[in-house]
Amino acid sequence: MIAAGIGFIAAARRHFVRTGQSPIPWKPTPELIFQGPYRLTRNPMYVGMTLIQVGFGVAVNNFWISVFALPALLIVHFIAVVPEERYLSEKFGQSYRDYLGSVRRYF
Repeated sequence: MIAAGIGFIAAARRHFVRTGQSPIPWKPTPELIFQGPYRLTRNPMYVGMTLIQVGFGVAVNNFWISVFALPALLIVHFIAVVPEERYLSEKFGQSYRDYLGSVRRYF
């Protein structure tokens, strides 16, 4: 799980670098990315962080670390994902709405 999480984050970051974008969520987005992990999930970095947390909890045999991955993701969902989706929908219009309909938000 940890390796998969790192893989999601690294692949997403690689696509950001290739397109000259910043992975920082509050920076402007010049273009949408539909390749790599973005074909599987709209939020590969957040999925990656969640997989790392769950995997770490399993690795150290601490149930609570894994369990708290869900509340952590819920916090990220409301603080970052919802505003990001609103921003991207306003900025990119129908092309982003089509993407919303064809790729899952998380898993």
